[in-house]
Amino acid sequence: MSVHRSLIRSPYRGPNPYRSSQTTLHLSGCPPRHRDPLTCRTHAHSKPFSTVHIGTSYEHLCARTLPRLEFQDLTRTGGPDDKGIDLLGKWLPLSLQYTKSPPLNVVVQCKAVARKASPEMIRELEGTLAGAPGEWRGEDTIGLLCAKREVTRGVRDALRRSKRAVVWIMIEDLDDAKKDRKGSGDEVETEAGDSKEVQEGKGGRIRQILWNDRVQELVGKVTGTRVIHIPGEDGGRMETEVLMSYNGMLAVADDVGKRLGDDIPGSSHL
Repeated sequence: MSVHRSLIRSPYRGPNPYRSSQTTLHLSGCPPRHRDPLTCRTHAHSKPFSTVHIGTSYEHLCARTLPRLEFQDLTRTGGPDDKGIDLLGKWLPLSLQYTKSPPLNVVVQCKAVARKASPEMIRELEGTLAGAPGEWRGEDTIGLLCAKREVTRGVRDALRRSKRAVVWIMIEDLDDAKKDRKGSGDEVETEAGDSKEVQEGKGGRIRQILWNDRVQELVGKVTGTRVIHIPGEDGGRMETEVLMSYNGMLAVADDVGKRLGDDIPGSSHL
């Protein structure tokens, strides 16, 4: 199968919308240990660990990873009065860029829990959209649910039935994947290596993207996803990842494009 190595460029000059520099984490009102991604991630992977630390660390991870899917201007709300909102931002797929359409508003919930996903998560997200602040309360606002687990049949059905524009993205924490490999007897990096990754602010791996009819109407029929193969950690076994596509071709950031392998057509539309 052919490999799409040429990258789709935005027709507009200006900052690259895929880069993490487009992600702003507004952390006022958060405890000091939650404001810095490095210290937060260190706390989250220490023992004994706090569920608050784990949740906050996953929010930072999602904020670093989502710009690779053309999300931008992400702002972390956090705190006791966040009304269920973890991140607020914009989504500007290439289909909207080429038609000179404004970006879509996005309300994000991040689920770091390891338990099996349930349809209640979609209903909770719908309630959060209804109570979103200001411009994020419109009918065209995208509700984005980021989770560590794959979608279940019940969640698929709830996603399909929803009258709101809802997206499910599975973002895997690479540190969790390393722990799984360690439990299976595979080699993993040392603690020093893990600390280096934390300092570099490494993002997660995007394993699944699903959206409903309403989202497809907003982003256009030419917007979809593709599954690619990329080298594993330290040149290990090949891993799969899901990225955005435009008219069947990959729309990816430069650093991702340099490590593409054979790509496989993928469908994000339920």
